[in-house]
Amino acid sequence: PRLPGTRRRRVPAVSEDQAREALLRYVESKWRYSSKPARNLTFRQLQPIIVYRYRLETFTETRTSSWNFEVYNGQPVDGAQFGDCPPPWEVSLPTPQMFTDKVETRRVPHSSIVK
Repeated sequence: PRLPGTRRRRVPAVSEDQAREALLRYVESKWRYSSKPARNLTFRQLQPIIVYRYRLETFTETRTSSWNFEVYNGQPVDGAQFGDCPPPWEVSLPTPQMFTDKVETRRVPHSSIVK
């Protein structure tokens, strides 16, 4: 039974020779597979079916913090006197381009100290 609003699709018939040739091409592309079972396969029934394939791609972002040291030359210091250090996910950053590898370094607000 078809779902309402779907079209009937025709799947082309495939002969045993075509099926065997396709299977042999697939087996030859895999270096660990033997072609002997594909060559000796006995077909009992070839039944056309519709198969849907999809690929799910996910996007993740990771944030970590670490100490960085530099020489103090009298520059302004954004230290704890200006507020608490926000957690990594509360630091405002532009949205990165999705599905690309990128490393970005930012100074955490109010985390600087002079020793």
